[in-house]
Amino acid sequence: MALYIITYEDNAGGIKIKPIELVFNYFVTSKNNNKSSGIGLAVAKLLIEEILKGKISVKNSDVGAVFTMY
Repeated sequence: MALYIITYEDNAGGIKIKPIELVFNYFVTSKNNNKSSGIGLAVAKLLIEEILKGKISVKNSDVGAVFTMY
């Protein structure tokens, strides 16, 4: 069995939502505009955990958000 770890980090200052894990809930967005639906990360979590049987996590770094999928 192969195990892959994918890490994605941006430099946009991080996620201000507390607790940070709420970003995976439906209709939760950190954007201050009406163009974000808040479903993208919820769908990503659903696909990774239910379809691929993996895990996704998020944390803030010094420069932005870090998503780890495994």
